Order: sequence, then C-alpha cells, then structure tokens
Amino acid sequence: MRFQFCINATKDLNAWKVDDKFAYVQIVAILQQISSDPQLEDMLLERSADNDGISFSRWVQQFRKGNDLYRIKTITPEGYSNAKWRIIYAYLPISRSRSEPEFHILALPHRDKFDYDNPEDCITKRIIADLRLLY
Repeated sequence: MRFQFCINATKDLNAWKVDDKFAYVQIVAILQQISSDPQLEDMLLERSADNDGISFSRWVQQFRKGNDLYRIKTITPEGYSNAKWRIIYAYLPISRSRSEPEFHILALPHRDKFDYDNPEDCITKRIIADLRLLY
C-alpha cells in the first residue's frame, strides 16, 4: 500500500520541511511505518483506533456528507496528541476506474490552524475541492 499525495498536500509537506524539520521527519516516518505495517494499514478505515502511538479516526462530519475522509496524528501513552500536524486523507474504493483501492493524502495542516467543525474553514474547503478532483 502506498499513499498518493495531491498537489496541495505536497505543498503542505514541503512547507513543513522548511518551517519545522522535526515535524516533517515525523510525518514521513509515520507514513512509512503505516505503509510497511499491515496491522497499522488495517486501521486506516477505522472510525477510531490507536496503535503504537498513532491515532486514526474518521472525520465524522464529512463522512456523514458522503466524503470518505480520515485523520492521522501521533499521541502519547495517555492519549494526548503530541503532534503539531494532522494528516488528512481520503479513501477511494475499487470502482470501474480503479482496480485497487487508493489512499490519497489531501492535507497536512497545523493542528492550531485547522477547524474540523467549521465547514467554512479555508483548509476544509481546499480538502473538499481536492477530493472532488479525485472522482
């Protein structure tokens, strides 16, 4: 399994690389760890799951609107997030145009600059626009 990055997510990753190398390394390491661990890979579509310091969850508000979007972050053993970033990704199942399911990273926002609950949030709007391009 491999994650595909949309253009805006690539820009986000490059911004992390310039602004915060530690966060950049964390993001890349988490994605490599998930891609190489079938147990973690299986959690990508869970409503909510934690394993090995990684938290996976469905973006419930968007899921109710028919958008198959999820979030990854790292957490402490006590369950608190210790990452400045979030990885927002979409799942695209097998279809006429896809012989295999796909995971697309749509954004890597800073946790303090992204509001999941606000449909008017500029990052949310960007994510939904990028998701529409995948269909």
